[in-house]
This record gives sequence, C-alpha cells and structure tokens, in this order.
Amino acid sequence: MRRLLARAGIRPGQRVLHIGDHLPECDAPQPEEFQLRAAHKNDGEDGTAPPAEVFDAVVALDCAPPTAISTTARVWRRVIEPESGAVVVTGTDIAVAEGVGEPVSRQWTEELESAGFVIERMARFPVERGHYGALAETAHLVQDSLHTALGAGPARSYLALIRRLEESVRREAAHRFEIIARSPGVT
Repeated sequence: MRRLLARAGIRPGQRVLHIGDHLPECDAPQPEEFQLRAAHKNDGEDGTAPPAEVFDAVVALDCAPPTAISTTARVWRRVIEPESGAVVVTGTDIAVAEGVGEPVSRQWTEELESAGFVIERMARFPVERGHYGALAETAHLVQDSLHTALGAGPARSYLALIRRLEESVRREAAHRFEIIARSPGVT
C-alpha cells in the first residue's frame, strides 16, 4: 500500500479515507505515517451523509461500492480536498469478451470524471492467478459461514462472482486496474 500511496503522491501525515475491506497487513501504513481512517457502512461512502472531515485522499482497494459508482464518486468529491485531493481506486476487470459488459475500470473513470475529478493515471495489468484460485478455494471451504453471515442469496452471488473471476483468470481474460484521479485544482 505504501507504494500505491507514493505513486499517487500521498505523503506521510496526510489524511486518507480508506474504503473497502482490502488492506494488506504486510504493507499497510502505520497510523503515525498517515492519518488513515477506514470508512464503515453508513459512514458517508454510501451516498447518504458524508463524514464531517475533509480528506487529502480517498483510497478504495478492490472496493465494490454499496451504491452506484456515480453516487460514490460524487460523495468522494464532497469529502476530498478541493484543491489538492487524490483518489486511488483498484479492482479487477473481467474481459468484455466474457459477456460481462463494460469493464469496471471504464465505469470508474467515466464517473470520476463526471464528478469533477481529472484522471491522472489508468493502468491495467494481468491478474496474479494464485490470488483468485486461493480466494475461490477459501470461499468454498467457508461457504456455510458465508451463508450464515451474508444470507443465502448474497452468499451465492459472492461465490458465483469468485468462481467467475477465477475462471476468467485461468483463461487470462481478467486484468487488475489502478486509477489515480485528482481534484481539478491540482496542477
């Protein structure tokens, strides 16, 4: 995560709002380096009431927002420094050839631009095959717990998504993406 924050120009001491569940323990910044705050459900990232704080950066790692991407991007625009803020979004695109439709990375770039951000960098690279294989295996092993925690419908949907991602990776049809966007006042 340090390398990702550095690529985005986020420096120690800046206020970072972290969205999503993926925060790599081995590379996570320490609180004394960054003022890292994790967003929680109904904490502003869902389009209802934004947090009272203004952040230097919003970082969403492998995040599927609870609302439409357009709503999420507009909320982020309200909670980020208007002159110097940065947004970092990472995720996985399943190839359009898989019949999924528009890649998620394109949706993010379009909605971030629509919300007033300027896209500085959009990179795509192959997915590490072992990641989704291990995730699919783990999800299969804990599927009973997923059913209990999420409910039958959401658990089935999650397991199906993981299987689809793993199959896509096996056929080399999935790519990771990294988007860095800025407030329009950044030169």
